[in-house]
Amino acid sequence: MVKCPSCKEIIGELLNIQSGEKVWLFWVSNNGKTNYEEETFNPDCVTNDWICPECNHVIATSEDEAVKFLKGK
Repeated sequence: MVKCPSCKEIIGELLNIQSGEKVWLFWVSNNGKTNYEEETFNPDCVTNDWICPECNHVIATSEDEAVKFLKGK
């Protein structure tokens, strides 16, 4: 466990926020109910941040940086 440099909370995981396009399969069932199923996610590489789950502070901008942070390095 490590401390967030911004809010000082002890955390053991980060949230990964990525921008891109999510593609959904959409259909209407025989009973008239609408349905969605996630088909794919296509990242656009504009945003790819690892953030504190407590305060949303950006801690890393690459997976390698995120791993080092969580390992306390």
